[in-house]
Amino acid sequence: MNNHTKNVLATIKYLVALGSEEKTTDYETLARRLGLPDTGSQLGRNISPILSDIFAWCQENDLPPLTSLVVRKSGTDKGLPGKGFWELYSVYEADVSTRKELLKYSHWAVFRFLKERTPIFMNFP
Repeated sequence: MNNHTKNVLATIKYLVALGSEEKTTDYETLARRLGLPDTGSQLGRNISPILSDIFAWCQENDLPPLTSLVVRKSGTDKGLPGKGFWELYSVYEADVSTRKELLKYSHWAVFRFLKERTPIFMNFP
C-alpha cells in the first residue's frame, strides 16, 4: 500500500472518529497527524489530493461528505472548509452565508449518519 492510500485510510478513520463525537478539525492538525508539512503551499499540495479522494469516495458510495469536517482555523472563512471542498461541491461561487448553511447541513448529515453507523465504520481498514 502506498503512502497516499495509507494517508487516505488514516484520514477516513480520523474523520469518522471526530464525526462520531460531532467535532471538526483544521487542515494543519490533520497534516501534523499524518506527518505531513503543516504550513504554506506544501500543506495544500499534500492534503488536497487526500481530501479530494475521500470526497469522491463519499459521493460514489452515497455517503455524506466526511471532508466537511476539515475546516480553516483562521481568516474570513474561519470554520469553513477551504476552496477545494467548495469546488468539489460545485458551489465555489456561493457567498459565505450560503456556504455556512450548506456546511451546517453537511455536518448534520455526517453526524447523523455516523451516530447510526459508527461501529461499522470503525472497522474500516
